[in-house]
Amino acid sequence: MKYILITIIISILFSPEAYSDVASNKEYIPLKKIVPTYPWKALKDQIVGVVNVEFTIKKNGSVTDLKISNRGCAYLKDRKPFDCDIFDKTSLEAASRLKYSPQKKRVKNVIHQFTYKID
Repeated sequence: MKYILITIIISILFSPEAYSDVASNKEYIPLKKIVPTYPWKALKDQIVGVVNVEFTIKKNGSVTDLKISNRGCAYLKDRKPFDCDIFDKTSLEAASRLKYSPQKKRVKNVIHQFTYKID
């Protein structure tokens, strides 16, 4: 019972949230949203951020050629932006699991945005 209460209190206080949102190429919407894992260090240090992952959609709807095209972080307390790579790994892992409708040809330069925030 204590464990459940502590978990509820922590989630009310920190409410870390990572979600995915298409930043461009809005005609290419994934069939299923993949939510990346919020890195523990980022949560502990109260870092929020955004990562744009650029990739190619293959004919079968899977993705390839993933790379970080843009990113930014800020500490929750002051919101001053700084460059960091703390969300890169989880963003690339999540993007690699995205699945799109089959395409007539390969679609290059699709950008998908992952946002990490603490409420």
